[in-house]
Amino acid sequence: MKKINWKLLGISFLVVIVVSLAGSFVNYSDNWYKSVKPSISPPNWVFGVVWPILYFMIALSIYYAFLNVKRKNKGKLIWLFGINLFGNGLWTILFFGMQNPVLAIIGLIVIWITTVLLVIYLWKFNKKASVLLWPYLVWVSFAFVLNAMIVGG
Repeated sequence: MKKINWKLLGISFLVVIVVSLAGSFVNYSDNWYKSVKPSISPPNWVFGVVWPILYFMIALSIYYAFLNVKRKNKGKLIWLFGINLFGNGLWTILFFGMQNPVLAIIGLIVIWITTVLLVIYLWKFNKKASVLLWPYLVWVSFAFVLNAMIVGG
């Protein structure tokens, strides 16, 4: 069994925690969301359960991705994870803060594309890091459907 790289693990979780906190600073109107919420939306408590699990899995994916990555692949991983996580934090601001589902769906497209690229790219050299992102990809796809229903009216 390999030794845990605690520094890398800590950085991986810290990056994801910072992103997850970005959404917590957004003041949003519960009334607005209730007025646009699609009928297929899960109950609000589901989001409070799902997101911490997904963030945990994303942090582990980052950890495993960078654990033994070759120097030549680090830059691409930093960009892909960086754009993905930036988009993730920005979506909350666009959707809930600005109440702009059109801009938010553009953000979701960026998140979805970078997640697909990460899943494919990571599969080549660290399958565990790739598989850890599969539930995130499913959830982002579902979020896209919900957001599209709002945009479509």
